[in-house]
Amino acid sequence: MKYKYNILVGAIFVILIISIIQFCCRDKYLQAFQKMQNQRQNFRQEEPFIGYFMQHFSCPNNFEEVIPLPKSDPDFQIYCKRYFTDYLQRYPNHKILYLPVYNENNKNREAFLLLSAGIDGKINYSIPPQDSLFTSNWNSAVDIYNPNHYYAIDSIITKMMPPSYCLYDYLFGKKDYLIAYIDCIHYYRSQAQDSLSLLELVNKIENKKLKRKIIYYKGLLSSDTCIHNSRYIVFKDNGYIIYNQLYDWPKEETTRINDSISMIGTLEQFDYLTRTIKFKNCLPEFD
Repeated sequence: MKYKYNILVGAIFVILIISIIQFCCRDKYLQAFQKMQNQRQNFRQEEPFIGYFMQHFSCPNNFEEVIPLPKSDPDFQIYCKRYFTDYLQRYPNHKILYLPVYNENNKNREAFLLLSAGIDGKINYSIPPQDSLFTSNWNSAVDIYNPNHYYAIDSIITKMMPPSYCLYDYLFGKKDYLIAYIDCIHYYRSQAQDSLSLLELVNKIENKKLKRKIIYYKGLLSSDTCIHNSRYIVFKDNGYIIYNQLYDWPKEETTRINDSISMIGTLEQFDYLTRTIKFKNCLPEFD
C-alpha cells in the first residue's frame, strides 16, 4: 500500500514540476513574442528591403546593404538592435534572418524572406553557400511554424500570430518563424496606376496629371513597333516615341502585328521638345 502511495505522490510531483515548467516557458515565450509585436507596430522590418528593391530593382544580397550606416559607424549596432533584434532568440542582440529569393529563370533576386527564431529560440535554417532559394520552391525548403500566416502576393502579415504553444517545440523544435515573405515583382505591379491606353498615357503626361511614376498602360503591336534584342519595345503614338526598357522578356513569348500588349513600367523621362517618353523596369504582358 505504501509503495502505491509513493508512486502516486511521485507522479503528482512530476506532473506538478512539468506544469510549472510549461507555465514558465509559455509565459516567457509570449512575452518575447509581444516584444516583437510592439516592435513591428513602430517599424516594419520589410520596408527597407522593399525600398531597396524599388530603387535598384533587385533585392539586396545581404542584410547590411539596406542599413544606412557603414559597419564601422558606432551607431550601426544601435540601429540593428533598435529595428532588427530578434526577440524570440534566447541569445541577446541577435538579428532576424534575411534571405534573398531568386527567380529560377532569370536568376535575379526578386523576393525575400525575414525569419525569426520562433518558439525554440534559435534560427534553425542555414543554406549551403552553393545553393539558393527560388520563388518556385522556397516554401518547401524552409520549415516554418506558421505556414498559413502569410500572403504570397505582397506579403504582408498585418498581425503576427504566435503558433500554438507546444512545450516539445519550445525545448526541441527545429523550425523558424516567418515574419514576412515579399514577392517584390508582385509588389511592384501592385503600385501601378490604373490601366491607360497609350493615348491616355500621353495626354496625362502632357497635362501633368500622373499621380504615380509606376504606370500600367496598354498598346497595340503595329508595323511601327520595334523590339530590340528582347530588351526594348518602342511604340509610336500621337506623335511621341515611347521607349520601354524591359526588365525581363516573357519566356518563349512570340509576337505578331496587331497583338495587344500591357506594360507596367516606371516613368524615367519625358521630353516635350523631342517628343520622347522613356520607361524603365518594364514588365510586358501579351493578351
